[in-house]
Amino acid sequence: MEVVFQRKTLLAAMIRAAAVCETKTTIPILGCLKVSLSDGVMDIRTTDSSSFFRCAVDVESIRDGTDDDFAFPRERAIGFLSAVHDETVKLSFSARYLDISTASARARISLMPAAELPWAEPPQPGAIFPIDRLGETLRKLYWAFNIGSSFANHALKLECENGPIHASINANPCFVVANLGEPETSASFEAAITEKQARALATTFPGAAMIGPSASWLIVADADGARLALKTVPAGKVPWRQFFLRESWPTKFTAPARDLSAALSSVLMFSDEIRVTRSRAIDLKVSAGALSITANSYGDEASVSVPVQGDSNGQGVIINGAFLRSALAACDGEASICWDDPARTPLIVSCGNVQHGITLLTRVKG
Repeated sequence: MEVVFQRKTLLAAMIRAAAVCETKTTIPILGCLKVSLSDGVMDIRTTDSSSFFRCAVDVESIRDGTDDDFAFPRERAIGFLSAVHDETVKLSFSARYLDISTASARARISLMPAAELPWAEPPQPGAIFPIDRLGETLRKLYWAFNIGSSFANHALKLECENGPIHASINANPCFVVANLGEPETSASFEAAITEKQARALATTFPGAAMIGPSASWLIVADADGARLALKTVPAGKVPWRQFFLRESWPTKFTAPARDLSAALSSVLMFSDEIRVTRSRAIDLKVSAGALSITANSYGDEASVSVPVQGDSNGQGVIINGAFLRSALAACDGEASICWDDPARTPLIVSCGNVQHGITLLTRVKG
């Protein structure tokens, strides 16, 4: 069978599908792409046994078409197509090999037994909820995946309680929440997926998509027919509602996230790896329309002041500066920061539809 594609179109589809492939596995077929031809399009499937993705690529021309399925390792195919620059590419399938050829180059890749690729067809979801900029929004939460090591810290939870759909990550001492929008009809559900599944979801669906919970599955699809089925994991509790839904704060101010991040970076080198001691922490305090950021370590000290707009009761706080910098890096434009009594509430960083909560280290007298 010989099939001709636009190289960029085929490469983009392969890269998208490869986000779901298992990267380190003793089962070679889980690192492969499985393809089949039907009605002038090539169907691409891949799985890591907990996530199942499929999409279609338009074909320019077909010669000696067949209904057979073929599977091949993704890395060499994607690497070759990325390195060449011809506009069209021809894939030729035989019993043992995939031959990839362009006007200036060619490559041969051994095929794998396509029937060995596990595949699951989950039940159709009872309801579908459209979400704008799904992957783009979820990526703003992923800094929290780098904190902690427990299983709960490495899961993304999607939930709806007859209101907006929220995505959250609980990574004690931090938690992050994004408002994904309000569904057109009242709904109530919750589903959690692993960190690997969450990262694959953001890569395969960076823009508008539709999500639908179904028993122990989360189904994600787009208008082009691409579909990702994710086996869900037990959903843990994320204690964010009592803080993120609060409107009144004794200290609340706004400033450009870029300015805050730059100021924080300039003093963060004076704060060693965070422990529970004050000498390795970042002090924050708002006074006279400016945020003062101070770091000290064994006698060395640095401070910087940033103009802000807002109110403060003069109460300062101590926080892990690395966590705050990660939260600010995920913000675009203006960032709003607020806190209350450090013994009872976290520091909240808000930007657009995403909010970051960071537990304070100790209370500082104003």
